[in-house]
Amino acid sequence: MTSDPKAVQLWRGRARARYPKQAALYTDEQIERSMAGWLGLMEPLGFAEHEDQTRYLLLCVLLSPEQKQSNLVQGVLRRVLSHTDWEPDQRLEFLYRHIVERPVSPDEEDFGPDFVPSAVPPSVRG
Repeated sequence: MTSDPKAVQLWRGRARARYPKQAALYTDEQIERSMAGWLGLMEPLGFAEHEDQTRYLLLCVLLSPEQKQSNLVQGVLRRVLSHTDWEPDQRLEFLYRHIVERPVSPDEEDFGPDFVPSAVPPSVRG
């Protein structure tokens, strides 16, 4: 799937409709910029089923601003998404169970952006 503007706007609308509270933390432009980057990675990461694509793209609004700024959370996110030995639904289940709606620890050490190397670029930060 490409990141054409109509697809990005469609997914932004779905995110706002399904998760209005979480999406309210972001402007339309922030969501669209994040969605465009994530749409471009969907095929290489193997998200082919509609349900997996939906769960994957909705992470754009389900991740809190604090999680998007956390090097630890971003490292785990990149590592899990790029771990293609797991099926797409297994990767998403792990993220939804262990990352989504979990607060970032105020004592988190800054391990730096290279803490968890991955093929997925840092553009997933949104």
